[in-house]
Amino acid sequence: MQKCALSRKNISLDIHYIVYLKCIGAIYRIKFPDGGAEFRMFHLYHCKDCDEVFAFTGFDHSPQYQYLPEKGIYREENLEERVAHTAKHDGHHLKKLRLIKGTMISERDYREPVKETYFEATNGRERFVIKKWRGDINEPMSYELIPGSLKIINYVYEVREREIKKEWLRVTSQSLHEKGMIFLTALKESLPSAKISKDSRMTFHSSNPLVSYQRLSQHCIRMVLKMLRHTFTPLEMKEVREFIHEQNQHDGVLPILIRKSFYIEKAEEHAAHKEQDKLSVPLRIKRISESIRPAEQSL
Repeated sequence: MQKCALSRKNISLDIHYIVYLKCIGAIYRIKFPDGGAEFRMFHLYHCKDCDEVFAFTGFDHSPQYQYLPEKGIYREENLEERVAHTAKHDGHHLKKLRLIKGTMISERDYREPVKETYFEATNGRERFVIKKWRGDINEPMSYELIPGSLKIINYVYEVREREIKKEWLRVTSQSLHEKGMIFLTALKESLPSAKISKDSRMTFHSSNPLVSYQRLSQHCIRMVLKMLRHTFTPLEMKEVREFIHEQNQHDGVLPILIRKSFYIEKAEEHAAHKEQDKLSVPLRIKRISESIRPAEQSL
């Protein structure tokens, strides 16, 4: 028998997908089988006795379907995995983990159901990295707790040269066609001054967690125009300004492409770095940690 790959049970519940469901009001309220507290959509638990991580979701009671090729029909199958988890960890020391917003990352597309995803979670006192994965779309999600934290590194800025060339030839006048490479060169030379912006109006994301886009800052635009003023006529400069204004939007070709990578800093490395920080600023670090600790516990 073949399992149906379209089963709602197998939907990849990434954080962005959960946010989307909340936005449209698709909030599920479900109770523990033993009548405990309510929870919404996605809750993560760490069993300290078994050292296992498992999740309860709004789809736990949804059926899975098996295809019967000899009959040409699908058969509904209720797995009730929540009941199995509850029975397995009954009486164990369970700790609820809270997901830390904005930490979810993966090397593959958000929409890809078979991939490894990493995010940070906390039990109120400690922060961990949670690895979520499955090897096949018919398999349930597996989770692993990794002591440590996620680190984002290697920001790489790229000019979207091919898209810019195509749009430049499409919308600019004939006299500017031959000067397209001059514009691109000036744009590339302005990149070293680019910085990651935290302004949501400047930065927007793609379907790949490691790729985002950022509009050109006013500083970059001024640099580009300054480099072009001795090569372009006043009329051409006006057209260039209009091109920049129109194409520096979220759906334009001028926002620079930002690539990043990540790694997991293990708890031992993190502790070593903290110890080094204590040695370098012994008086102030204690006050900072005391001011941060209550906020971490409230996550």
